[in-house]
Amino acid sequence: QDASFASFSWKKGDLCGTKEAAMQGATLMCLTSSITPTLMPGDDSTFEQHDWSFLYPHPPGQQSAADAADLKALNRTFQEELAAMARDLDAEMAAAPAKAFPDNMGSCTVNPRYMECAVSI
Repeated sequence: QDASFASFSWKKGDLCGTKEAAMQGATLMCLTSSITPTLMPGDDSTFEQHDWSFLYPHPPGQQSAADAADLKALNRTFQEELAAMARDLDAEMAAAPAKAFPDNMGSCTVNPRYMECAVSI
């Protein structure tokens, strides 16, 4: 089997890449293609499924029920602010085609509605 045709990069002047480069690219693609949770709830999920409050640092010692409730409230506020930002960006995207160049592109790449909560390696 010759995987050199599937390489993602090759040296200047070469007609194809090396088998090693093809395997490295394929391995990287496999390692970074796992599904990760979205940053904010979508239409088919709930806030409880996106409660990341357990990730927030808490005071040293045992966390009380009040601390846990505060962290849940903090996370809920964060999620609501993300939703407000997503609505603003959705409105911007909807209005973009009517604007003059270069403002007619919108900004969907930073919309938290489409972002995941993990960064690939």
